[in-house]
Amino acid sequence: MTLREKIIELHKRGASVETISQMVGVSSLLVTHVIHKCDDPEFYEASDK
Repeated sequence: MTLREKIIELHKRGASVETISQMVGVSSLLVTHVIHKCDDPEFYEASDK
């Protein structure tokens, strides 16, 4: 499981940005960025190419 997948999974389970940040060991800014990308499917798909 990639870091991005882990962040998205925790987000889907209802964890807060701060909680995810502490659990995964990355900044809350990065967590917020990943979550916003996952909430915007068009942008998310484009970033995978």
